[in-house]
Amino acid sequence: MKIYKFRNCLLNTAERSVLKENECLDLTTRTFDVLQFLIEHAGEIVTKDELLGTVWNGNFVEESNLPVHISKLRRSLGETREGRYIETVQGVGYRFVAPVQIVDPRLWQINVPATRGSVRSAKMDRPSYESIAVLPFDNQSNDPELDYLADGLTESFISKLSLIPDLRVIARNTAFRYKGKDVATKELGETLGIATALTGRIRIVGEELIVSAELVNVSDETQLWGKRFHRRFEDLVRIQEEISSAVAEKLRWNTTGFRDQISYSVTRDPESYKAYLKGEYLLGKRTVVSIKKAIACFGKS
Repeated sequence: MKIYKFRNCLLNTAERSVLKENECLDLTTRTFDVLQFLIEHAGEIVTKDELLGTVWNGNFVEESNLPVHISKLRRSLGETREGRYIETVQGVGYRFVAPVQIVDPRLWQINVPATRGSVRSAKMDRPSYESIAVLPFDNQSNDPELDYLADGLTESFISKLSLIPDLRVIARNTAFRYKGKDVATKELGETLGIATALTGRIRIVGEELIVSAELVNVSDETQLWGKRFHRRFEDLVRIQEEISSAVAEKLRWNTTGFRDQISYSVTRDPESYKAYLKGEYLLGKRTVVSIKKAIACFGKS
């Protein structure tokens, strides 16, 4: 355990908490991680790539999420022009400029008693999310024939996440109203009354299937989780399971037994599964012709 002191603040690496004048700062897990990394490299220029690679552990994340956490830290720490904590190095990254020193752990104990009830770890302070909308995945392959794959993934995630007890998942018909529309997630949250949204994109390059997915907190439009998969089509089922499990864990739901439920698939054969997704896509069109084609696809699945 290390206790870092910077101005009138203390950071405890073991409890993953920050005290400012005997008050515990309300920081999310990622925001705390960004602060700790900057403090551990105080006085040095830390590049955006270093922060993204370390804090997000190599997972896919939009670079625009980083300034959101930096802004939150500046507000929480009470940064002013005369009392700067974090300096932006234009086009490069950030530098923690406040004086930092490692102090005796007893200093933390001296400051804790008055706020013992409110000092909790950043990980424990992470809120539970009770609702989610899975927005139609975007087909970026410039091939309309692959719309079935994007829509099929979307419907699959809606079905799998609906298996989580007490999690409200927006219905398929409502979610698909937003297909192809550029709607701010914050506006979406207000309209649908949701806490989170899962968005994604698919693309096929040669034999490679590229799937990107992001889980967003709609209240402040920050990313809770994100990852990009570069796999062969045969790995599609496994990709779905990995994304569903990651989303469930980030929502802080008890996932006991959930992995077993989502591991179920109509088929593990890639060609059969492709036929199944096409069938689901055609069935959703609800025309006589499309339903006949859907039945033919289901016969191949």
